[in-house]
Amino acid sequence: MTYKLTSFFLLFFSLGSMMNLSATETLQFDINADSTTYALYNLRTGKLIDNSDSASTNWDIGFNSTTIIFNSGSSGPGTAEAQIVETAYDQLMTAPGSGYNSDAPSNLAIPTGSGNGWYIYTGPPAFQIRPIEDRTIVVKTNSGTYAKVKILSYYEGNPALPNFSPPAEASRYYSFKFFHQDDFSDNLDASNEIRLVQDLNANGGLNTIAAYFNFGSCVNATAADSASSNWDFGFGTSGAPGAQFGTTTIWTNSGTSGPGSAQARFADTFSEPIDGYRQDDSQAAGLDQFAIPTGSGNGWYLYTGFTGIPPFTIIPNPDRNIFVLANDGNYYRVEILSYYRGNPVLGTDTPSAESRVFTFRYFNTGNLVSSTAVNACPTDVNGNGLTEINDYLEVLGEIGNDCD
Repeated sequence: MTYKLTSFFLLFFSLGSMMNLSATETLQFDINADSTTYALYNLRTGKLIDNSDSASTNWDIGFNSTTIIFNSGSSGPGTAEAQIVETAYDQLMTAPGSGYNSDAPSNLAIPTGSGNGWYIYTGPPAFQIRPIEDRTIVVKTNSGTYAKVKILSYYEGNPALPNFSPPAEASRYYSFKFFHQDDFSDNLDASNEIRLVQDLNANGGLNTIAAYFNFGSCVNATAADSASSNWDFGFGTSGAPGAQFGTTTIWTNSGTSGPGSAQARFADTFSEPIDGYRQDDSQAAGLDQFAIPTGSGNGWYLYTGFTGIPPFTIIPNPDRNIFVLANDGNYYRVEILSYYRGNPVLGTDTPSAESRVFTFRYFNTGNLVSSTAVNACPTDVNGNGLTEINDYLEVLGEIGNDCD
């Protein structure tokens, strides 16, 4: 039997605790910058940093209203520097070798004011802050690594903006995507990397998809796209039997849920299955209404209830791998990481963070169903009679080749 080795990810993701990813593209929603202090963020960890830690090097970038600062010069004790380049985010493959600036009292690394930095202000009648499309922020972090940042929205939920009126959504909420290169190289090509989506808000009414997501473009769609194939998964609430409070449902854009052709399934394997993908079918009985079944233990999560630790908590099921055949024809492996804002570490108490806010990561495994898991190739690759880490390293060297 022949398998195709398609990805570094499929090897190391299946090694669990051995996973050490060199680069990840992150889509971060709704950083609240409406405060007298800055919302501080670490591009290396993809985490918000408490403002009480502002005098440390634990943060790289900060947000307050329309101003963006970096941990250097007049803004902090670090060495983070930045610049704006006139290149679209997806087309910027290499970090510039020079041109980075530290913050200064009257000359921030990213200039303020409409048209000077990352945004334009439209004025009347819309009175909107809009990111400038083909401008990308490039950061040299405190650790000396490179990252590229694209501001997507200044409004809560990254909404589609009306043309002639102010947005209904609250302002000073940053959504942005960024690619951080851990290996200290200047490579900023994010086209074949793991994608992490943080804080996708799925709060809404009953039988409502509150958040739409497109795996191919790595961006949330809007309710205006609900009748199109511009989304693959919907996150929201349903009245389906077995759904825990009806707030944990994942909808697939297919069948009775949407006009698309997206399909999904679970599998206890790290290579995408050949068959068994399903569309949503609201006419089916019970758990068969959704390609991703609802209810504790049936689908992607476990509910701890009164006696669990922590109690009354939604915990992603570690033994379930979601595989998606998306509208773009590609296969994706999806792992739900958290149901709570900020992806908090769960202790012994019920999480205090806002619920129904999803964090997940995924990888595009391509359009070939025969991509492989680690055990698809011989275990003793180097022929020394032992199965060891060097065998896995040899497998890495064969990515893109066939192995029998």
